[in-house]
Amino acid sequence: RQIFQGIYRVKRLSPGRLMTVSPSGKTLEHDCTTLGGNSGSPVINLETGKACGLHFAGTYRERNEAVTAAWLK
Repeated sequence: RQIFQGIYRVKRLSPGRLMTVSPSGKTLEHDCTTLGGNSGSPVINLETGKACGLHFAGTYRERNEAVTAAWLK
């Protein structure tokens, strides 16, 4: 809320870093800022411009999770 000042329903770019990929290759953790309702948002590799995952969960100031594009494929 502090970062986005309570303004919703607009598209945003929220840069961050890939933190880990699970041993199974099904999920990844990232540190992009997310809000409730961001599930299904693509996680984009800025070097390639390709989606590397789909965000599905997050815990404030701890971690965010995404299903990897490789697993979805």
